[in-house]
Formats: sequence, C-alpha cells, structure tokens
Amino acid sequence: LTYDFELTYAEYMLRNLGKLTRKSNVAYFDKEVLLTEGIKSYLLRKETEKTTKWIDQIYAAMPELIARWEITSFVPNQISRYGLVLQAKSQKYGNVIVKFIPEFVERFERELEALRLLPESYMCPLYDVDEENRAMLLREIKPAKYASFEENLKLSKLFEKVIGDVVKYQDDIALQYIPDYYEELKGKLEHADLMPYCKEEIIPELQYAIRLYEQVFTDSDKYIVHGDLHELNILDDGNRFWGIDPNGMLAPIELECVRFIRNDVRNHPTFGYEARFELLVHYFSKYVDERRLVQMFLIDMAFCTYNSVFENELPDETYLNLELIRIAKSWLEN
Repeated sequence: LTYDFELTYAEYMLRNLGKLTRKSNVAYFDKEVLLTEGIKSYLLRKETEKTTKWIDQIYAAMPELIARWEITSFVPNQISRYGLVLQAKSQKYGNVIVKFIPEFVERFERELEALRLLPESYMCPLYDVDEENRAMLLREIKPAKYASFEENLKLSKLFEKVIGDVVKYQDDIALQYIPDYYEELKGKLEHADLMPYCKEEIIPELQYAIRLYEQVFTDSDKYIVHGDLHELNILDDGNRFWGIDPNGMLAPIELECVRFIRNDVRNHPTFGYEARFELLVHYFSKYVDERRLVQMFLIDMAFCTYNSVFENELPDETYLNLELIRIAKSWLEN
C-alpha cells in the first residue's frame, strides 16, 4: 500500500468482507471511492459544489447501471481529471470502461457524437450509452499501454486508418455538437482578456494563427476528426493501437497529426526540440503535405497555448508551447 486511496480501498474491503459473498453487493459501496485523485486535483478543486453534487448523482445511479450492464466489479481510474472512469468487468461485455462526464465540463454530447461518427477501424468500440446519467460504456483496451513513436509499425498502421478512413464533411451530415475548428480558434482571441497570464505573448500568436488559417485552409475540405490524437489518447492492446477520448472537430485533415507531434516533441527534451520536431514532421509528411502540416501545427499550437493558461497554475507548459511555435516558424522560414 503506497497511496491514500489504496488505504481507502483496503479499509472498505475489511469493513465489507462479510457482505462480498452476496452476488448483488457490487451495487453497494462507499461513495468515497468515486472521489479519485484526479477528480480531487482538478474538478473538486475548481468546482467543489458542482462536483460533489455530480458524485452524489453517480452514486445514486450506479445500482441501475450495474444491473443494466451486468457489472460484477469495478476499480476507479485515479488519473482522469475531467470525469470519472471506472475499469470494470461485465458478464455481458467482458472488460469495459464506464465513463461519466459531468454536465459542467460541457464535453459529453460532443464526445458521444464523435464516437458515433468516427470510423470503427481505429476507434475504441462504444457498447452503450446512458444519456440521462451522462455515462458511456466502452470496450477496455488492455494492457492499455500508451502509444509511442518508437512503436513505429503500429503507429503507421493506425494513421493509415485515421487518414484513409477519415469522414469528409458533407452538407447532409447534421452536426449538433461537434464545432468548427476555425470558429473555436476565433473564439479564443475574442476571449483573450480572460487569460490569467501571458496575454502579451499569446494574443499575437492567436492573431497570426487566424491569419494563417484564412490564407491556407479556408477553402480546404473539412473532415470530422478526432482532434486530439496524442499518445495519451492512443492505447495499445498488444497487437495494435486504438484511439480513445475524441475531442471531436470539424477541421482540415492535417489536424489529426499535429497533436501527436506536439506531445512527442515536448516529451523528448534530451533529443532536442528542433531535431525531434523535424523528425516527426518528416514522418507524418507521408500522410499529408509537409508544409501544410507545419502550418497547421503552428495554428494549433496557438490554440493549445491559449488553453494551457487555464489548465495550469504555473506558466511552464505555456512557455514551452511558445518555444515550439518559434521552432515551427523557423522551419517555415527556412
């Protein structure tokens, strides 16, 4: 036993040892186990009252969901910050993920719409949904190792499907929740005054990104894309990679590559940011035009740099993002 939450589990098991022989007892558990370390670190700290009420609602809904999905056991994932993720076993579906997203996070409908529209060839299967409780039942990808650039063959097979099977937007596709990337980008500049720090550095980058998008991508085809395919949203089942947790965007196809590049470069400082950036750009250029890829990278880095000031109390990630913007601009100039 290492962490506080593990002691909580142990204490709960000891208290309920005599009850666990009852088949139906999985529906009765200590509500505190739903308060994961991730939820405590973010949602509970940012929105205490709303988060507490949301956990109460989940606890009340669990017996019905356990019966409906024939769940025999579950363990909360401690890392997830923006929702509650339960790793569970189901008699009906096997190993599953039960994912709850609170209404105040404003993501459930968007993610669900993306899961229903994105290609099954690379997305983690969605088994069922309880829209009233904002819960999704998904296949669990085990052993759930995160993707890496070093797993080159698996990564190539994944992106062949991501690019090859992409859903081109047509007028007859009615999108209710998935937003247009360009409109979201403009919205960030419109709300620039809300940024708690680094306004002087970020506002010019947002202005640059909007001009660049208008020059390069305004007349480009748009696609329904995952929108956040970095390594933490790609899982390895031992044989192949699967996409999880779609952000859902209506955007140019190049967007599907840039966030993997962003995270991979940031995660390899000893390799050298510029050298790693050039390596990743060269790799992904087999799927999309290289120059357009770097242009989209620049645009999205401004997009993500704006987000970073709300996601982190310290500006370290923001400054690193600004450095990656400088590197991408230098690449374009050369």
